[in-house]
Amino acid sequence: MELTNLMTHTTDGIALVANAGELPSMPGWVGAGLFFTEGHGAWQATGERTVEVTFVFLTLNRAGSLISTNAARATLDVDAAGDAFTGTFALELVSPDGNPMGADRGALRATRIEAAPTASTPVSGTPNVRTPAVASPAP
Repeated sequence: MELTNLMTHTTDGIALVANAGELPSMPGWVGAGLFFTEGHGAWQATGERTVEVTFVFLTLNRAGSLISTNAARATLDVDAAGDAFTGTFALELVSPDGNPMGADRGALRATRIEAAPTASTPVSGTPNVRTPAVASPAP
C-alpha cells in the first residue's frame, strides 16, 4: 500500500504533513471511512545528510469522532543535492483511552517541489486561476 502526502520541513525544525483523503481499507488494521488529519511535528539533523522526524496526527471517522492519536517517527537520508530523501518510518496508534491499537513500519521517499517562474506552464492538473484587474477608485 502506498499513501501520498505533502510534507514541509522548515529551517527552524518544524515538520508538517498534509494527509490525503480517506484511508484505503487495510484488512486487519483499518476499515473504510477513516481519515488521517494533518500532522504536526519536529525534525532534527542527526548527521551531515541524515534527519529524524516525528509527526503527531489523528485518525477520525466520517462523523469526526476521534478513533486514535498517532505518532510517526522517521529516519531520513537526504541526497547530496538536498532535493530528495529516502528513509523508514514507524507508526504507533493509540486509542482515546490510551490503549495501543496497532503499529506499522515502512519505507518513505520524497522529492522536493521546485519553485518555478510565474510565467511557466502550470503543473498538470492545476486549475488556471486569473486574478481580476484592480480597479482604481473614482475621484
